[in-house]
Amino acid sequence: MKTSRMGSVKYVLLGMAISLSACADEKRPQDTVPSTELRPYSIGFEKDGTPVVLDAKGNIIEPSDVKFPIKATEIESVESITLVQYRGSHVQLMKIGGRLYAIPLPH
Repeated sequence: MKTSRMGSVKYVLLGMAISLSACADEKRPQDTVPSTELRPYSIGFEKDGTPVVLDAKGNIIEPSDVKFPIKATEIESVESITLVQYRGSHVQLMKIGGRLYAIPLPH
């Protein structure tokens, strides 16, 4: 009887050890992207929803006149941002890179 009881205890301890080691190996995704992987600008929005481009220090970059065609060998990619503002709602919808974000606004 003692032997089977000790065997059960060994299995319980073994199971606990395996589950604890699995928890120790768990890696959590980072909350932020390393700054070396980000471009030195960002897009922000004024209170009325007007988009602005900000440099790395948070200063607004003014729009510039662009002369076409752009000298390049080919277009690498095209990305767009869509912002939908609602009247009477505390949510804005933003579509970036094909993904939809519901952004809560202050009341």
